[in-house]
Amino acid sequence: MRAAIRLWFDDGDPVAVHTLAYASHEIIHRMFRQAGHRGLLFDSDKIRKEDRQKWAQAVKRHANFFKHAEHDLDEEIDFEPRTNLLLLSLSIEALRKIGEEPGMEESIFNLWVFLHHPELLGFKGIEHSPQIERVKELARREFWEAFSSLERRNWLRGLLRGAGPLHGPPPK
Repeated sequence: MRAAIRLWFDDGDPVAVHTLAYASHEIIHRMFRQAGHRGLLFDSDKIRKEDRQKWAQAVKRHANFFKHAEHDLDEEIDFEPRTNLLLLSLSIEALRKIGEEPGMEESIFNLWVFLHHPELLGFKGIEHSPQIERVKELARREFWEAFSSLERRNWLRGLLRGAGPLHGPPPK
C-alpha cells in the first residue's frame, strides 16, 4: 500500500497504482475481517445484502482485468483513476481500526485527502485559511516532497529529544 501511495503522489501510472492498491486492500480486508470487523469495501453495509456479490464483482472487475488481461486480449475497459483515492483511503482507515500505527505515507496521504476531499474522511464544509489554500495548490509530487521532508525532520527532532516511542527507522 505504501508503494501505491508513493506512486500515486509521483503521478505514476494509475493502472499500476490500482494494481498495488487493490492487492494490498485484499490483504488488509482479510486482516480487518480476522480482527472481527465488517463493512469495508467488499462487504459494505451501505450495499444491500442481496446486491453485495454483484457489488464485489464490480469492485474487482478492474483489478482482475489488469491482472488477467491475457484472457481478454480483445476486450477494453473504462477505468476511472479516482477510484484509487477511495481504495487507498479505505485501506488506511481499515488499518487504523485494527490498531496499526500509520506510517509517513498514510499520514501524508490522509492530509492530502483531508485538504482536497474531506468528505472521504467524514468531514463537511471545511473552510481553509489562505495559507492552507496555497498548500492545496501544490501538485501532488510537491505536496509529497514538502510533507515527507517535514515528517523526516519531526522524526529526527523527536529522536534527539528522546521522545518516544519512535516506530521503526526514519521515514524515507
